[in-house]
Amino acid sequence: MKQFLTVFRFTFFDAVRKKAFIISTAILLAAILIACMIPNAIQWFSPDNGGAANDALQAGEEMQFSGGTPIYLMDESGAVENAREYLQMLGYSVNPIGKEELASAEDAVLNGEADAIIKIAASEAVPEIEIFIKDFMHAPNTTAITDQMNNAWRAMKLTDAGADEEILEIVHTFLPVYEQALGSMDLTGYTFGIVASMLMFFAVYFYGISVANSVAMEKTSRVMETLVVSAKPSSILLGKCAAMGAAGLMQMAGIILYGVIVYNLLVPDGTMIFGMQLSFSGVTPVNLVIIILYFLLGYALYALLYAVCGATVSRIEDISPALMPVSVISMISFYIGYFTSIMGNSSGAIEWVARYVPFCAPFGMPFRLLNGSVTVGQCTISLFVMLIAIMLVSGLSVRLYKASIMHYGNRLKIKDLFRR
Repeated sequence: MKQFLTVFRFTFFDAVRKKAFIISTAILLAAILIACMIPNAIQWFSPDNGGAANDALQAGEEMQFSGGTPIYLMDESGAVENAREYLQMLGYSVNPIGKEELASAEDAVLNGEADAIIKIAASEAVPEIEIFIKDFMHAPNTTAITDQMNNAWRAMKLTDAGADEEILEIVHTFLPVYEQALGSMDLTGYTFGIVASMLMFFAVYFYGISVANSVAMEKTSRVMETLVVSAKPSSILLGKCAAMGAAGLMQMAGIILYGVIVYNLLVPDGTMIFGMQLSFSGVTPVNLVIIILYFLLGYALYALLYAVCGATVSRIEDISPALMPVSVISMISFYIGYFTSIMGNSSGAIEWVARYVPFCAPFGMPFRLLNGSVTVGQCTISLFVMLIAIMLVSGLSVRLYKASIMHYGNRLKIKDLFRR
């Protein structure tokens, strides 16, 4: 135990002092701060939709709207006479313009002072409508606008044909349609689940590679010879893996705590994203504990394999090809766990693999847990399978580590490791 703690202490403090650890932590903290500032920034820089639009457009006079979001309507031919009234039903403040005012209206849309320009052109069959917007990130509900323009044109034609008010009311009546989600997944849980899965992969991947690099550096610099004399190979292997895992857990815990504090301080209550209220109801204490367990076990599983890979090289230049087999396994496992979760598959052999195969579970189960696709009981079974796999892999890794740690010369192959 003393040997294990000595290796653990040395590796842990060496890891947290490295520039890569400090810089990555600073970048993540800055990213969280910027993300939490976005809702307030949107409110600060949003234009006052109820104020004046473009002074040049009104020849120095302030434009008056009837309320709502301003848009411009250009219909010099009068192809859809009642277009303005129908657009106002959507809550828009409609300002008719002519061709000579089009350039000023375009400037107003580009400056964020209006949402769109609707241009109606007459043709032999039916009118043609063009909707000018700033860009796809600042587009109004063009589907609703299109529906209302169609309604306006139909109503005008039916009135010209002598249809009475009762017919017009029937034409404009829509059946009420309500969309109900049977599952518990929402936009916030979906987004946070993706972020959690991505962070899980990068944490497991990069901390595992850090273990391999540390082992390879000590072996190539002959420091390992001193370590082997003073500590058992098993203590070195497990101490290094545990130390890097503790450094990663400390980093993640600090980032999560910082994120909670910044979120509560900067993000206003009731913040909406794509019309949905921002909520972290799926991030319960139980779920958070389970996600941490997935990180610890997932890291332990891959770190043991990466450490053995690092011990097989005699030159630091050979580390990349040595890591390739485990890197390929981790990438394939990530894609299986991640993509089956975001696509919402709930049955089949691939789904079973993503949930219960130890190499895949850390990358897909956190997403499923946050979105209610799996139960705590299913997570418990998955974690238990991972624990059994880690026990088996640790015994094998210690054996391979002992066989390769003092070998110098050509890089050992897998078949050579088992012969020793």
